[in-house]
Amino acid sequence: MVIRKGKHYASRNLLPAFRIGTRVDRRRVMFPPSCRYDIGKDQTDVNKLYGVAYVSFAAIIFVLKSYLSAIANRDLKLVKSLHHYNSVRFGWWYNPIIDKIEFYSYCYNKGERSYEHLASIPFSMYVDCVINPLDDYRHELKLFKETGYLASMSVQVETSWLSYELGPYFGGDIPAPHDFQIFMQTL
Repeated sequence: MVIRKGKHYASRNLLPAFRIGTRVDRRRVMFPPSCRYDIGKDQTDVNKLYGVAYVSFAAIIFVLKSYLSAIANRDLKLVKSLHHYNSVRFGWWYNPIIDKIEFYSYCYNKGERSYEHLASIPFSMYVDCVINPLDDYRHELKLFKETGYLASMSVQVETSWLSYELGPYFGGDIPAPHDFQIFMQTL
C-alpha cells in the first residue's frame, strides 16, 4: 500500500467496500524505515491505518447538518463524513525522539473524536492488528507481535447493521511529505 507524496489517501475508490453486519477485522502491518518523516508542529497528528465506519440514520442526519452549516457559513471545511459520526480505526504517527511508529486507537462515537496510545513499534516489525466488535457499543483493539500479545484497549463506538471499510489516510491537514510504502495484508 502506497500513499503518494502530496496525497492523503493511499487510493481513492469511488465506492467504499460496504458490508452488512459486524465482523472481526485482522490485518498484518509493517512500517519500513522509509516511513520516517518530519512535518514540524503537525508531527503528532494521528494518521489513519484502517478501520470501519458505521452507517445509521443518526450519522446521515449528522452529515446533512454539517452540509447545511457549511452552506450557511460558506466554509466547506465544516462538511463532515459518515465516518466522523461512528467509526473505529487504528492510527499511527512517526515519533522521531524514539525513532518508532506510535500506534493509536482513533475513534468517533456519536460525533465525538477520541484517540489513545496503544504501543510504540520499531521499524520493520510485523504487527497483527485486530478490531473486534464486542457488542453494539464496544470494540476491542488488539496488537500482536510475532512472539505474542503486545497491547489492547476497549473503546466505545456504537455499531449498526451497515458499515464500510476505511483505508489508510495521511494527516491531519498536511498531506504526505514523500511516498509512504506500508505493508498491510488482510488476515
